[in-house]
Amino acid sequence: MTANETKKQQAYDRLRKLTSNRVARVLGLVDEDLANLSLAQLINLLFLMHGDGGSIGNFNVSFVAALELVGVDLIWYEPMTERATNSQQVQ
Repeated sequence: MTANETKKQQAYDRLRKLTSNRVARVLGLVDEDLANLSLAQLINLLFLMHGDGGSIGNFNVSFVAALELVGVDLIWYEPMTERATNSQQVQ
């Protein structure tokens, strides 16, 4: 893994944790309930719940900033999808 990929992974991990925590708190869930969602889906949910008043910024600007930080592959990465695929291969 290159230094740039490591930085992207670190940014992804932190953004995902922060976004997941906010969504989970509002919906009365835990992080594990959101484990199958991509970062992009979490950002969309956050704006669905709180974006109308502009209190969390502008969706387009926020989404593009996240996309530039983590890249296309990580922003759409669905963690549970990969785990399900791996466990299906084992069986």
